[in-house]
Amino acid sequence: MPSGSWRSPKTDLDARILPNKEGGYAPNYTPLAVNEMLNGFIVDSDVVMGNVEHFCMTTMVETIAADHAVAADHAVDVTTLST
Repeated sequence: MPSGSWRSPKTDLDARILPNKEGGYAPNYTPLAVNEMLNGFIVDSDVVMGNVEHFCMTTMVETIAADHAVAADHAVDVTTLST
């Protein structure tokens, strides 16, 4: 980030300054979605502050397994494929 270009969010103090897809930086959140792979249903979602999805993935999978009485055979993290 260029020197002097950082600004604290004034309208949403919970937002974190993160890189924009288009370039530059701005207050942003990170949306998360968990899909079951057979039919593509969204089974859980969340919006977190900052880029901390790596901390949330295991908890989300464990919660879904407990809520729906299923075992997660495997999980795939596709955060690098986001658009």
